[in-house]
Amino acid sequence: MLRPMHTGVALALCALGLAAAPAEAGVWDYITSFQPGVALESSTTTTTLTYDAPVQPGVGWGKGCAPAPGSTQQMQCTVSLSSSSSIPFSVFLQQRFKRTGWLYFDKDIGFSLYSNDASYNAPTGVAAINAGTQQPLEEARVHLYGGIAKGYLTFGVTPPRILPDLLLSIGIGGEATGGNLEVDGQRQNVAMDSSSFYAAGEVVWLRFWKNGALSTAIVADAGNPSRQLSNKVVDGLSDFRLTPSQSTLQILKLVFSGWP
Repeated sequence: MLRPMHTGVALALCALGLAAAPAEAGVWDYITSFQPGVALESSTTTTTLTYDAPVQPGVGWGKGCAPAPGSTQQMQCTVSLSSSSSIPFSVFLQQRFKRTGWLYFDKDIGFSLYSNDASYNAPTGVAAINAGTQQPLEEARVHLYGGIAKGYLTFGVTPPRILPDLLLSIGIGGEATGGNLEVDGQRQNVAMDSSSFYAAGEVVWLRFWKNGALSTAIVADAGNPSRQLSNKVVDGLSDFRLTPSQSTLQILKLVFSGWP
């Protein structure tokens, strides 16, 4: 994963590396090269909450907690808050595919949106005993929404049409997130930005008509930890940081031919 960098730096790198993509053919040609599509998919959005807590005997160790860097009195703990999309499909726009032979290479920019409404509740009773140890955190909830801008490179193998195309995309970007975080009943607003890493793999089973396509793809956006959200201390817990990420399996992805 990339080392944390400011979103502005990440976006500047994207712009420098990919500005030539729309400029080569002209802005209008670039805009009219977008094609609409729809995907049957399963998507999961996860927010990792990291926080510091005072060391407590028998609590946290081996269950998401470790000694905090540079401190013998604090431990650093993490929990994951995940939610799955209730809508099993998505609509999108993507650039028209241009075959260049057996080997394929291209560059582009992309934008996506995400949301996460998820909660964590510490195990109690028998569940806590089975878990072995319990974190200092009792309950947490996030209600977040955000957007990601990214620049990426796509390369792969595009053999004759009798065989499927294999494509891999990697890139970096910046994301902005807003919403709120609730810890042990106390809520605080969230406004943060961070850099992110993007990766996608796609198998194109069929290309038809002018530029239509049927494929299967897996897509992942992984953010870097945010800066400390605030100086707020909740029940001895402090230094809250959030790391959003999203993974999507596009079981069937259909790209329409678009306009001429």
